[in-house]
Amino acid sequence: MIKWIQFFSNWARRDGTATRVSSFGRSAGKFLNLDSGRHGMRLKPVLRRDRSVAPYLLSVLILVSTSFPGVARESVSPNQDWDTLWGQKEIPILVSSGGRTSESFLLGVQGAELELRLADTQSVNERVFIPLNDIQEFILEFAIPEELMEARNALRQDGPEAEVLDLMRPYVWPLVKYLPVPEEHFNIHPLVDEYLGGLIEAGHFDEAYAMVLEIPLTRVTPNYVQHTLNLSERLVEAGSHTRALALLGIVPLTNDDLELHNLLMQYAGQLRSAGNLDEALILYDRIRSLSGNPYCTKAILWTAYCNVRLNRVESARLFLEEAGELESRDPDFSLRQLVLARIGLLDEDFHEAMEQVSQGVIFSRIGYAWIPELLYTNGLCYESLGNPETARTVYDQLILFFPSNPWADQGRERLEALDSEIGGQKSESGMREQNAAE
Repeated sequence: MIKWIQFFSNWARRDGTATRVSSFGRSAGKFLNLDSGRHGMRLKPVLRRDRSVAPYLLSVLILVSTSFPGVARESVSPNQDWDTLWGQKEIPILVSSGGRTSESFLLGVQGAELELRLADTQSVNERVFIPLNDIQEFILEFAIPEELMEARNALRQDGPEAEVLDLMRPYVWPLVKYLPVPEEHFNIHPLVDEYLGGLIEAGHFDEAYAMVLEIPLTRVTPNYVQHTLNLSERLVEAGSHTRALALLGIVPLTNDDLELHNLLMQYAGQLRSAGNLDEALILYDRIRSLSGNPYCTKAILWTAYCNVRLNRVESARLFLEEAGELESRDPDFSLRQLVLARIGLLDEDFHEAMEQVSQGVIFSRIGYAWIPELLYTNGLCYESLGNPETARTVYDQLILFFPSNPWADQGRERLEALDSEIGGQKSESGMREQNAAE
């Protein structure tokens, strides 16, 4: 078998000289046909020199199998630098182009190029760089070792057991940096995909988080974005809002990705309901920055709402202006009225607050997420206007229709407060009558 890497030796014979594969003809076969000479020499010496021999001395081995040289069984630490510990190993691969196949080692990604060391060259210093833009001329193959194949099968059949993930870890992590190579040109994607899914399913959030941060989500297949969203959801459930927001901040977002918009709105709502208003604002800002999407107005109104809750009334008014006037039949109309009523309460303009919240209640529907708070705010307005009995009726309705909602708990607290006030008034009245009788 004629090996195309023989060509590299002729042009990269001197130690310390890297070689770049570039300027391809119409096919890799033309590039590899040195006999014709019509296509010229396609290897250009790189001006920079790489004399960093030490990191690669330990891996100067004759490739006799497709397993990683020196795979170790290090212990897992929850706060370790995952990529440094697990992702810096050379990867033995087969490189095919123009009908010819050669053995090589992947060393890393330098900018927009793959860095390789050829298996049958005499010097460990010799490098070959393949631009990612020209990767369509090549097929890279990672021959899966038997141990890894068995662990992968166990993951599929039995789920992400700890010992299975431990076996896969030293093989999978070094592959992550090469995910920008399209899956039709490199067979590593299913391995990383299944391992990352296993980490999330098993609750290994530290490692999964670290791996996602190493993946260029704008240059990989959509399933990695889905993994990122799944991990974000699990992190929110676990109370790790900072990490969840960091992940959502790197998820590619476009105007036409309505499913992702909806998911981000849900996450923002969870953060808002949990009182993490500044964090929710980060997500609302991403959504409202994409003008024309159906969630834009709602994101602007929730941004105004969060600012009211944070006592940033003037900022809230600016966002209400950005949202514009809404007709009463608009689904977001009652949300806008809730924000206006909240502003009225903060300004102690109780009549204005009552007018706004009343319109919101009249033109709302039972399925809107903000209806419980709208009713609660209506009760507050009645209290503020000196009408506690009507407020009591509103709180009772809130508890009746939304018994498990957090705003129902707030309503119960207000009922207890009203009962205490009435009890105190009766006590004072009784004391006055007793004193008068004496």
